[in-house]
Amino acid sequence: MPLGNSMTRLLLADLDIPPPAESGHRKKPGQGASQSIGIACETNTDKKYIISAVLQNKLCWTGAWLRNTGITVNCPGHEGCTANLTRHAPLTEREMGRIIGEDLSIQGMLIMFATTDGDSTSATGIEEAMRTLHPMWKVERLADPAHLSASQFRQCFKANFLDGMFRGKTKVEKTNQKKTLSQDIKSRCSLVIKEMYSTYCGDVDKLKKQLPKILQATVMCYDGDCSKCRSNSVVCSGGHSNNWWNRSMFLASNNLTSLEMNDNDKFLLNELLKIRLSEEAIDKTRYKTESINRSINISLPKSVNYGRNAMGRLSSTILRSNIGIKEATQTKAEFLGAKLSPKCLQALSSIQKKSVFHRDYETRPEVKRRKLLARGRNIHEFAKYKKFNTVGTEKDN
Repeated sequence: MPLGNSMTRLLLADLDIPPPAESGHRKKPGQGASQSIGIACETNTDKKYIISAVLQNKLCWTGAWLRNTGITVNCPGHEGCTANLTRHAPLTEREMGRIIGEDLSIQGMLIMFATTDGDSTSATGIEEAMRTLHPMWKVERLADPAHLSASQFRQCFKANFLDGMFRGKTKVEKTNQKKTLSQDIKSRCSLVIKEMYSTYCGDVDKLKKQLPKILQATVMCYDGDCSKCRSNSVVCSGGHSNNWWNRSMFLASNNLTSLEMNDNDKFLLNELLKIRLSEEAIDKTRYKTESINRSINISLPKSVNYGRNAMGRLSSTILRSNIGIKEATQTKAEFLGAKLSPKCLQALSSIQKKSVFHRDYETRPEVKRRKLLARGRNIHEFAKYKKFNTVGTEKDN
């Protein structure tokens, strides 16, 4: 009996073989991607230097042309081949992590912590490489707050709360209220952690001692009891006008004013909050430098395949990110034996100053606050539009 596409993808996943994308399953075998990039960035300094990188590339236009003319060639291996991976081999983060680990171990570096995505196996690959220096070495995977928050939102939206917890009249209204609550929990946990770090000046030990009280006060707050909010909630003052229900950009905008929770709902809510507000979560959470990925996406956009010069564009981006555009351009020019004119150096200095200014500008507190207020206005306007548009549609029907 032939297997369908869905069963085939599940079977490949069970065999630890990366299944192809569902949309391209009928078109061609293997993965849809032909290139993959792995970046290792240090987080001990403010510069966030890129210390290692790896590119997995299956593209070789020369090999493809030769095969189309009837000549049998294998990529990689022939003269002028740009691929470093066979066409049928999977692109794996574990292998990229192992290559990065080998590169760092050659330099005598030992990695103890690696911040990766939740579904990434690159930390395992780094650990395998580190064990060539120390057979018993272990690499602990840390979670990034952005991906951890997204995971918390998904788990909250899928949680089996009782139907009576939300006051919507229809299933659609209850689903929208559940989504609003999920977004609010994600936002509230991030704000609590930010305020706690600011209050205790980064003292993690003092912060962790307050987590049980914060969890209890937060669950009570969502249940409508703000008696402990003023002392333990951090983000809710417990008053009539300055409580969290009015302060939240999600709850107030979507008219979610109360929840009817039983003991089971409170337990589920407490467990969802622990995804971010627990000692284990605090210890295993580190910020990942996402700006590096945005820089690489500019030089190597996903919509364009650079088969021959992908590694060159990647190396140029890494050099520019580490030492700035002026020094990077000078370094490349000196390597090629060229000399830059004073006017050219002056223009590069101006470009670098503007780049540093824009980077620092985006991190200013007033700029972040202005963006947050703009986001809140957009959420409020969208909720208002959705409400009146839904009412108009129901009347028409």
